[in-house]
Amino acid sequence: MIFNPHTYILEDGGMKTTDFEQLEFKQKVDPYGLLNPGKMKAWLDN
Repeated sequence: MIFNPHTYILEDGGMKTTDFEQLEFKQKVDPYGLLNPGKMKAWLDN
C-alpha cells in the first residue's frame, strides 16, 4: 500500500476507500461539518 503524505484529503492519503465507521463518528460529533471541512470525500458526498 502506498501512502501519500502530500495531500490533505483523508481518502487520498492512503485509505482510498470510505471508512463508514469513521464517517458515522464524524456525523455524530460534527453534524454540521464545521470541523476540518473538506477533509473527507465521503462527507462531501452526503
